[in-house]
Amino acid sequence: MSSKNDMKLGVFIAAAGLVILLGKLGVFGFLGRALWPLVILVPGLFLHVLFFSRRTSAAVLIPAGILTVYGLLLGFCNTWGWGFMSHLWPLLLFGIAVGLYEYAFFHRRGRGV
Repeated sequence: MSSKNDMKLGVFIAAAGLVILLGKLGVFGFLGRALWPLVILVPGLFLHVLFFSRRTSAAVLIPAGILTVYGLLLGFCNTWGWGFMSHLWPLLLFGIAVGLYEYAFFHRRGRGV
């Protein structure tokens, strides 16, 4: 093995050890409990980026709007308490409305209407 390969192997072993140590300390469990709404929010934002960079059709705006609103709602409730969901549950319907509205607005706009 060359010196470069030895260096890469050493860095890999050190990084793996750090990941295992953080896992044993519970860091990843905390991040999973605190940041899980990002699993819903990030794909919604990514679909918006794909549409506005003109890589996909307006049809992706329907799930993009739904995922974005749901991700924001769940992130809010995860941060400040799930008791708010008794008052904010209509936002679940609003998420569908946002997705459909974005599709209708930008689909018409693309056709020149």
